[in-house]
Amino acid sequence: MLSVTIYDNHAEIRIVALPGKENRPKFWEDLNRLKHDINARDREYKNIKNCWVVKNLQAYIHLPYITNAMEIRKMQKTLF
Repeated sequence: MLSVTIYDNHAEIRIVALPGKENRPKFWEDLNRLKHDINARDREYKNIKNCWVVKNLQAYIHLPYITNAMEIRKMQKTLF
């Protein structure tokens, strides 16, 4: 499962692995999906945070997981 957090200039994407051996293939599917969807020059893995940092978000607005995270962020801003 991809967990996305949107910031002003970048996004952080974590691949959340569900427990159990039967879920390992899903982790690799998600990792390959991320690598396929986002160009290598726009993503970088940060070991300290254990996440992928993605820049140039406007190029990836068509991806459902990026769009969904952006919509959630917009709703959070209206709460305060």
